Amino acid sequence: MALAGSGTSDVTVASLITLSSGRASPGLAVRTSDDENGIIVSMVVRDGANRISLHSISGGAYTLLAQQTDAGLRLGATYDLEVTADGRDIVVRLDGQTALRHRLDESIASLHAGVTTHGLRVMSNGTADDGGSSWNDIVIRAA
Repeated sequence: MALAGSGTSDVTVASLITLSSGRASPGLAVRTSDDENGIIVSMVVRDGANRISLHSISGGAYTLLAQQTDAGLRLGATYDLEVTADGRDIVVRLDGQTALRHRLDESIASLHAGVTTHGLRVMSNGTADDGGSSWNDIVIRAA
């Protein structure tokens, strides 16, 4: 995970993301204090999976919060991914359309409520992502 900026916990993070032509699992991180704690969104295309996922990470353990399966993602294609964390509400937009909307429960929200860092997220495990995805036109702004 590359942390690209810091600020308040209410934030919008956006980027044009080109998926790898092999295995892809890139995404964006909001309300993230380090590699083992935060809220992340991933676009996943590998091993028959094709989804947008929202996870909470606490102490390195992932908790799936919401996902859209059969998301229509294509390897090698470029997508405009935008994630807004505003209070307990997380909204994920893909190419301007709402792909996910989730309200964090109080216990998850309290883990990630302070001043945080935000940035790019990619699975480092080679079986999840082959490292060929790219991020362009990265935007981080207060929600």
